[in-house]
Amino acid sequence: MVSICMITYGHERFIEEAINGVLLQEVDFDIELIISNDNSPDNTNQIIERIIKTDPRAGRIKYFNQAQNLGVGANFEFVLTNCTGRYIALCDGDDYWTDPLKLQKQVNFMEHNMHFSICCHEVKIIDDNGVEVPSDLLKALSEDVKATKDLFYGNFIPTPSCLYRNHGPVTFPKWLKRVNILDWYLHFQNSKGGKIKILAERMAVYRKHSTSTWSPLKEEIKLKQSIVFINEINREFDYKFDTDARRTIANQLAFILQLKDIGFLSRLQNNVGYHFYNSPVGLKGKLVYFAYTFIPWVYKIYKSIAQKVR
Repeated sequence: MVSICMITYGHERFIEEAINGVLLQEVDFDIELIISNDNSPDNTNQIIERIIKTDPRAGRIKYFNQAQNLGVGANFEFVLTNCTGRYIALCDGDDYWTDPLKLQKQVNFMEHNMHFSICCHEVKIIDDNGVEVPSDLLKALSEDVKATKDLFYGNFIPTPSCLYRNHGPVTFPKWLKRVNILDWYLHFQNSKGGKIKILAERMAVYRKHSTSTWSPLKEEIKLKQSIVFINEINREFDYKFDTDARRTIANQLAFILQLKDIGFLSRLQNNVGYHFYNSPVGLKGKLVYFAYTFIPWVYKIYKSIAQKVR
């Protein structure tokens, strides 16, 4: 009934814990763990092979050791294509599950709430040294039920917490290679099928470490990639959530300016970014507001000329 999607590359320090977290699941339905090792240069393959040979629960595992490196996007697509369950759960090779009843709890909810498409939960976030990183990623959310609209404000679904209804294979668009935010895109696609449930339980661990594809990036790069992502996903949804997309882009731009520390901070706090990108006035009005806020001497010249013309 549940297929677990696990992609791995260079995870020799983490992969055994990730696999064990799946094999310890106590469920009253069938599960399969699909692992695709993207031609890791370390001992990831040897560790997986050892587990398959020695663990009596390894009959749940379907293992693919890629002969050539596919890249994270193609590897993710490969595993998803091989998932045959009614539900798909995600757990990368550097994360792990901690609650043996995690899948049972999520499937129970989904089976009794057919109008939901995704079920996720809280996670513990740790760094390279296993030290917990403070985060209120899900606790900060005021409601335990979300929808597509909410995803435009950020990816609030930790990857190892996600279980969703299998709507068939997903093909990642070419533009996604520029930003490589695969799980967020997948959540958007799955949200088309129903609502998102957040369970208020910590049942997995998400690692932020120096060898992952996202965590080590500088904040400015993350923000810029997020802007590209929101622009593209807004287009894919035919601008149905355009107001939400614009608001998020404006906030991201404001954060970028804050990171640059170029002297606008107090004015940015007044939501200038939002006003500039979301105001119903035309381009002229936005430019005037921008001059008034950031270049007051230019605004004075404009005002003087405008008064003379009148």
